[in-house]
Amino acid sequence: MKELVYMKKNIIIGLIVILGLFSAGCKDDSIGTEITDSGAEQNISTNKVNLEDSMIEIKDKLYKACFFDKKNNPVKTMEESLEYVKVVLPEGVEEIENVSLDEKGISKLKYKIEDIVFYVVILHPYNGNGNYDFKSASGISFPRVEIDTKWHSE
Repeated sequence: MKELVYMKKNIIIGLIVILGLFSAGCKDDSIGTEITDSGAEQNISTNKVNLEDSMIEIKDKLYKACFFDKKNNPVKTMEESLEYVKVVLPEGVEEIENVSLDEKGISKLKYKIEDIVFYVVILHPYNGNGNYDFKSASGISFPRVEIDTKWHSE
C-alpha cells in the first residue's frame, strides 16, 4: 500500500515538473522575439500602426514592436532607431519633441499625426566611463499613446 502511495506521489511530482518545464519553455519562446543579442539580426514585430486600427490594436502593435538588449549592448544606431520608429508608426507621423536625459541614458520623443500622440523612449547603452552612448540604442519602447482632443472649457 505504501508503495502505491509513493508511486502516485512520484507520478504527480513528475507531471508537475514536466508542466513547469513546458510552460517555462513557452514563456522563453515568446520573449525570445523581443530580446536579441546585439550581434544578431532583430527579430521583432514591425506591424505598421494604422489610424483605422482600434486603440487596443494600436497598443498591441506598439507593445510587440518594443525591444531591448538584456546586456545593455548597442543594437541600433540612433539613425536606425529613428527610422525603425517611423516604420512602426503610421505614415505621415511627425516628430514634435525630442529630449535627451543625460543622467538616465534615455531619449524621450513624441510623434503626432492628426489627433493622436505617440510617446517613444529610446534606451542608450552605458559606455562604462560614466556616460551613456547617445549615438546608439540598446532598446526602444512605445510606452503611451493618447488622443489629443484640444478640448477647451469656456
